[in-house]
Amino acid sequence: MAYEVVQEAILMPLYFVFGQVIHNLSELRKRVSIAIIVTLVAYGLLTLGILFGADWLTQAMSQQQALQDMTARYIRLETIGKMIGVLNDIAIIIVVALAWKRILIALVILRALLMITFDSLFVGQFDFSLHLGVQGVAMTNISVATCLLLPTVFILLRAEMFERPRLRKPSAWMRRWLRIAARSGIESAVRNLAFSLMILRLMNEVNEAGLFWVTNSFIWGWLLLPVLALGTLIRQDAGNNGGKLEGRFTGYLWLIAIIVGVWIVTIPGWLWFFKNALGTDEPERILSLTLLMLGFYVVFAFNHVLDSFFYGRGRTDLLLYQSLFVSIFYYGIAFVAYQTGFFAPGLQSIALLFGGGILVDSALTLWQFKNAGYFNVASEKSPQKSGGF
Repeated sequence: MAYEVVQEAILMPLYFVFGQVIHNLSELRKRVSIAIIVTLVAYGLLTLGILFGADWLTQAMSQQQALQDMTARYIRLETIGKMIGVLNDIAIIIVVALAWKRILIALVILRALLMITFDSLFVGQFDFSLHLGVQGVAMTNISVATCLLLPTVFILLRAEMFERPRLRKPSAWMRRWLRIAARSGIESAVRNLAFSLMILRLMNEVNEAGLFWVTNSFIWGWLLLPVLALGTLIRQDAGNNGGKLEGRFTGYLWLIAIIVGVWIVTIPGWLWFFKNALGTDEPERILSLTLLMLGFYVVFAFNHVLDSFFYGRGRTDLLLYQSLFVSIFYYGIAFVAYQTGFFAPGLQSIALLFGGGILVDSALTLWQFKNAGYFNVASEKSPQKSGGF
């Protein structure tokens, strides 16, 4: 989660920062070079902190004593994967900003193939699988990030995006990036803190954290993969075109509807996937929890279109207001209910609590989007074509 905070603080605003100079390659190279250095330093410091503090983190989250060592090892492995993958993240932002569609599609397909291959090798239930369990998930992430590193570096070199930055006082764009990043980082920190205290900690207390994480891994690693990829495209489109998307905005919403339709059609095959591809011992319970959460994530998928538009326009202040409201009021009320005995934590009740947070956040996002007039802006004609779908 710490990496999610850093990613959303530093990397997400880059769609807006790069989009401002997308047709000035000289200025774009300067911004990319500085962004790479800042990101590597931030990720490096965070990696060192987590590598040395993994044991303390597992204890702080009320993890079962018997699982603390295994969880700490998993966290350290995931940390290594995140550090290796940071250049991949920056390269994706550059590819998207420059609207290199074929390269983007190739990278997405390559990543999906690598995920399937290493998931089958490390955690699958096939004859050739190593059956590494939860540690195998981390090993998959390390392997995928490492394999993507070569094409990533090649793309950055081919685009001539490496340039020695000159030491100087922060320019106007850097100060603006800092302001946007600060709001985005605070928003992500508040949201993840609320999630840790009110969802993850309660899951640990009822001894269901493992089941929750496997389910979460399937939802975020598979179901939401095309949704997140589309969000990346929307951030670029909104950033490069001042939020004026013409008919593409409606098209993005239709694409989400199609993705949701694919989810529904593939439900009969999920149980097989849990048994064989994920190698879980509780496929029926994972399926039950996934179906319970599915409706909430349908709402999340449509909400992600609006949130991505906010990122592309640099409106991280609106995202911060969302997180503060949900974390303080919604989860604050839930915390009081838990402390006074009105809320009895269990796997389903905690999952519904989390889903309720998604609904509240999405309702607030919709109100902000309409109130700011962005439905009108998004329907306006683009000043130029720039990488829509």
